[in-house]
Amino acid sequence: MKRDDTDLTSRLLGRRAVALIGTIDASSAARAILQMLYLHDIDRLRPIRLVIDSHGGDLDEALRVIDVMRYLGTVGTHCSGKAKGAAAVVVAVGRPGWRTAEPTAEFMLTKSFPGPAASVGSIEQLSRDLAKADAVLRDLLVESTGQPAEVIDERMRDGRRMPAAEAVALGLVERLIEASWLI
Repeated sequence: MKRDDTDLTSRLLGRRAVALIGTIDASSAARAILQMLYLHDIDRLRPIRLVIDSHGGDLDEALRVIDVMRYLGTVGTHCSGKAKGAAAVVVAVGRPGWRTAEPTAEFMLTKSFPGPAASVGSIEQLSRDLAKADAVLRDLLVESTGQPAEVIDERMRDGRRMPAAEAVALGLVERLIEASWLI
């Protein structure tokens, strides 16, 4: 018997889990935000698990998700697959003690870059905007991981892939677990 996306979403919501899969854009961010708010409305004290498998995407949309996560205060994160760029920051900002990843997950910290909609009106303004965005990402990661800004800056500059065990050492997540809790 084939299940459709609605069944899968209902099943995840029943387990207080929300999926943020693929590119983080206006649609995926809005869906994740609405589902987190729905679960929070049902029970404000029980944790919510945000399951992430994303190569990143729109920084503004990722920041919208992060703002709601911080407001709710009960959102743990689980990386299933990959968390790159803005998605790695979303994972790191999860509720302390509730940030996990699968042992085979992959992370990558990157500097921000202009999306396809960016205008090149002023190179200087674009450069200032990117520097501000990088500072926001760095500050969120410093706060969430406890690492010094210099370490985070270096990791964002080198932009290399890191296995899940290295993400634990860096403080992006606290522990590695299998996703069997979703079944």
